[in-house]
Amino acid sequence: HEEFSIGLEEAGQFAMAGNWTAAEKQLAKSKEKWQTYKRFWASFTDHEPVEQVQNLFSQLELFQARRLDVEFASACYALAELSEAIDESHALNWWSVL
Repeated sequence: HEEFSIGLEEAGQFAMAGNWTAAEKQLAKSKEKWQTYKRFWASFTDHEPVEQVQNLFSQLELFQARRLDVEFASACYALAELSEAIDESHALNWWSVL
């Protein structure tokens, strides 16, 4: 999931730099990865985090269409943080194996 988070952060950085072509490409890659992760997360997490991710992707599409760079970048960073939090909450720890 680290690659997913990094891609979102890069999309936000591209948007802030005014490079919407690169931001859109990076967002498209992240959406593609999300389709893979969504099935896994939906199986192992509460539905609320999955819905939050979906909502943030919807917001990103709006911000992208309107070329709102600050809002787009903020949503990218929020989505990256959320994905990392979900991933960490489901990490296999040594004490969960015992």
